[in-house]
Amino acid sequence: MRSLLERLDLRRISPLHLSLDALLLAASLYVSLWLRLGSNSIEDHIHTLNQLAVGFVILQLLVMIGFGVYQSLWRYVSSFDATRLAMAIGVSIPLLISLTYGFKDFGYMPRSFFVIDAMVSISLLMMARLIRRRIFEWQMQPKKGHITLGKLVIYGAGQTGRLIAQRMLSDPERDKDLLGFLDDNRELRDRKINGLPVLGDRTEMENILARSECTDLVMTISSPPTELMRELVMTCRKLNIRLQRIGVHDSELRPVELKDLLNRSSSQIDMPLLQGLIQGKVVLVTGAGGSIGSELARQIHRFHPAKLLLLDHSEYNLFEIDRELRPKSQDFSSVIPLLIDIKDTDSV
Repeated sequence: MRSLLERLDLRRISPLHLSLDALLLAASLYVSLWLRLGSNSIEDHIHTLNQLAVGFVILQLLVMIGFGVYQSLWRYVSSFDATRLAMAIGVSIPLLISLTYGFKDFGYMPRSFFVIDAMVSISLLMMARLIRRRIFEWQMQPKKGHITLGKLVIYGAGQTGRLIAQRMLSDPERDKDLLGFLDDNRELRDRKINGLPVLGDRTEMENILARSECTDLVMTISSPPTELMRELVMTCRKLNIRLQRIGVHDSELRPVELKDLLNRSSSQIDMPLLQGLIQGKVVLVTGAGGSIGSELARQIHRFHPAKLLLLDHSEYNLFEIDRELRPKSQDFSSVIPLLIDIKDTDSV
């Protein structure tokens, strides 16, 4: 009951939206009559429609209000809103027919006219809402002169991937250019989702990411295969790409963690025992700039080793983790960066 009263509360309805819908519903009536009878026979019923039009429009608006059509924001219109609008117009058809037969003195309207009017009115009303949404999306585009700091690709063109893309596209202050999607469904190849192309699948991933100069890759599949995650980590590390995935809530992004690469549930670690093994010792972490190595370095650093040796062949990745862990720029007593390739046995 409370929900129905909220729908009928005219204070919550935009007068502009209501007026525009009224004009479109009225236009639909006359267009539908012309489609039904043509220009030669329309004069036989135009007088009747003139007398009934106001009642028709008011009745349709009341049904739409009752169905909660005006509770939705036009700039976020979706298929759910289209369905609710179609249901409201569909319910109004028998009511309009009843109104016609209730006022026989005004004249007769062909029953097929009402079916045509339903299709035309739904088309016009949805067109108005889609135009409003398109204007909003255009307004959300980054302004001229806006500088982006990277290029982002989304892995997974499913519902979560589409929502992530839509959220980023609606942010005019985003700091990444969205390049498109990667998805293993070959039927999506060369298609567009939210205006973004599906660039390819897993087999083409490395070439696509390298060619596009991608800087960030977001995994949006909630439970990806372990082998896939390992391949993504290796590819992103090779191309110096930051890899992220969705968190507990689909709207959150987080860095890939060690547990994402394990094909088993995480287990509890005996922290006091681990501290006894590390504290005061010299510890070497190879691949310290990668997603796994950097997290290991952070955890080891918590237990105060005598020296923490950070080894990596990527100068940028090594610089990032070294800057994070080394307390002073000239203090190499506890954290020591080593720019070395693990395959260089003499240096190691």
